[in-house]
Amino acid sequence: MVAESLSEAIVFSFTFIPAVFFVVVFTHLRLNEKRAREEAERLTAELERANRQLAAYAMQVEEMATTQERNRLAREIHDNLGHYLTVVNVQIEAARAVLAANPARAQDALAKAQKLTREGLTAVRQSVSTWRESPLDNQSLADAILGLTAEIRQAGIVAEFR
Repeated sequence: MVAESLSEAIVFSFTFIPAVFFVVVFTHLRLNEKRAREEAERLTAELERANRQLAAYAMQVEEMATTQERNRLAREIHDNLGHYLTVVNVQIEAARAVLAANPARAQDALAKAQKLTREGLTAVRQSVSTWRESPLDNQSLADAILGLTAEIRQAGIVAEFR
């Protein structure tokens, strides 16, 4: 009877111990998988926050670049216009100074003033037209949409153009 009990105990041990071992290992693996999934979810949320922040920074940089370019163009217009108006004023003063004594020279100074005025207006119009130019002016509709699709993808949104 003791041998039979010992034999049953050994058989029980050989079946029960692997089962317990399997449960312990499986539980350990399951817990590790759960921790890894939680860590991946945390990292994904952190990455999404970082992407949103990066997109916001990119927009700020773009706005700053636009503002800087507009300021540069405004300075350029101011400088060009100031130069032309100064020279035109000098030509008109010269014309007034010699009007009575030398009408031909006065007419020449006025013609130069008029020419400089036209040049100044042309320069101002060219500078202002730079502001009005659209980045899409030199693109086809398909190219513009492809560019927009690429920008959207860079922002982390799934997009496809067909």
